[in-house]
Amino acid sequence: MTLVLVALAAGACTSSSSSDPRTGTGGTGVTATGGSSGTGGGGTPGGGGSSGGKAGGGTGGAAAAAGRGGTATGGAGGVAATGGSGGGAGGGAPDPMCAVATPSTSPPYPTEIRFKNDSGAPVYVYQGCLPVDFGVSSCTSGFRDGLGPTYTCACGCEMASCTGGLACGQCAPLSGTKIDAGQSLSYAWSAYATSTEDRGTYTCVNSRALPAGRYRIAIRVFDDATSAGSKQGGRLVTQDFQLPTAAGVLEVPVGTVQSDPCGAAPTAATPPCTGAEAHDQACALPFTMAYGADGGRGISLDSVLLMPPAAYTLTRTFSDSAKPTAQCTAALPICSRDARVVTAADVTRVLTQPTVAAAFGADTPVVGYDSRPTDGRILLLHRPDGESLGIGDSAQGKVVPAELADVKTVLGLLDTQMASVPGCANLAR
Repeated sequence: MTLVLVALAAGACTSSSSSDPRTGTGGTGVTATGGSSGTGGGGTPGGGGSSGGKAGGGTGGAAAAAGRGGTATGGAGGVAATGGSGGGAGGGAPDPMCAVATPSTSPPYPTEIRFKNDSGAPVYVYQGCLPVDFGVSSCTSGFRDGLGPTYTCACGCEMASCTGGLACGQCAPLSGTKIDAGQSLSYAWSAYATSTEDRGTYTCVNSRALPAGRYRIAIRVFDDATSAGSKQGGRLVTQDFQLPTAAGVLEVPVGTVQSDPCGAAPTAATPPCTGAEAHDQACALPFTMAYGADGGRGISLDSVLLMPPAAYTLTRTFSDSAKPTAQCTAALPICSRDARVVTAADVTRVLTQPTVAAAFGADTPVVGYDSRPTDGRILLLHRPDGESLGIGDSAQGKVVPAELADVKTVLGLLDTQMASVPGCANLAR
């Protein structure tokens, strides 16, 4: 018996999984297939690719696998800016290991993904705005690009009517979907990727059909519904596959426990990250950086200190002075076979972009709209050399550059991720 999940594009909190995510069946313009990261740029010699929206997003497509980074120094005591050494304009030739035989049909390649519980006991998967939470990444990016599917409440950028944001309502309560022993859960995946475009006062979605090639699917599996609903613990299941798949079907066994090559702690032999590593290549954080929110009134304020080789320390200060400051320290992942997991290399990549490194200053320059005078908050970053940087929100006439927007995105994803790891999950609130 197979449990079939059908994603509908209807208003508040359902999702689209049609053959083209730009035209969901509900006609609302809600997009829920594809991915959250950009495709990246091809890169220029020694310059690296442009960044995408998510952790591991956009390092120049094939250049990510072929071009390994040189470095351009930042300010004294600061973070080095990493570029791709590339192989000429476009950042290098495609990796032949990622190539597949030319298919007889053109993309898109809609695929029925069957998550099969091949164990003797029930397992659970996380369900949020999408019926099942999994991620896809591509070989050509070093498996760094998050290609979705993802739920996005935005209209298509190519639509003439796309001139503002959408009101999509709330998602259903987070929960765990059960897959009984010997059964399968089926998901209709459109094989489209999406990236968001910041237009100052709203965001829109660009869509593209994924080409033929080699990809990786990753899903976290849990032993009970409570753990799945809270995304606490669980184990990672991954599988490499080729697109298009045979007969448009991909079967992914999720019952068997897989070893995690990225589960080990860093050692003295772990090389420092350059930002150009494949996502499953272990590396250690090469710099120290402090960051956190600044401004506004709230119950608490968080600040984070990142230190080599992979230390993440969160300090939570409460507005009520009678409440003691809370702190936790956890290990930053040094690699992962899941592109959705923020790793030391992901953090290195976004923080060493030349545009980011050059934006720091002694007087804490702020990029974007600074909402602190109106009781808002911005992101502040501090380097050991004393230079700092503020990143605000995009607004009309003050759109935050993509490289700096990526910093906010990746660090925000990192904070969400680390909030569920042992040691920080129960930090006082």
